[in-house]
Amino acid sequence: MNVVFFLIVLISFLIAGYRQLTVIPPVPDAGQPMAELAAGMIDTAADSVTLALGLVGAMALFLGLMKVAEAGGLLTIIAKLLRPLMVRLFPEVHFVDLRGPLSTASRRLPLVAEDDLEPRVLI
Repeated sequence: MNVVFFLIVLISFLIAGYRQLTVIPPVPDAGQPMAELAAGMIDTAADSVTLALGLVGAMALFLGLMKVAEAGGLLTIIAKLLRPLMVRLFPEVHFVDLRGPLSTASRRLPLVAEDDLEPRVLI
């Protein structure tokens, strides 16, 4: 994926450089292609930072709500209510019971997967 983004940036610089050197602007007040490319890249980067900060804020809010729900026992109730529906929707998935905190439930599956791995010989 990094190669794709690198190629997009490289092609845009090559085209802007070609237009900067060869194309005569139709209007005398027209901006230079390289200056417009640089301004567009800076504006887009600023917009992406604003979007990322907004998403981090929303994620922090909902993670806090989930911690409060976990401490209050609401997640266990929700899991018990949704389990029959989830088992019917996804019969091939083995759901882990949420008897402890979320951190322990999320650690059980990787441990089971590690049991299936072949042992490695370290030299």
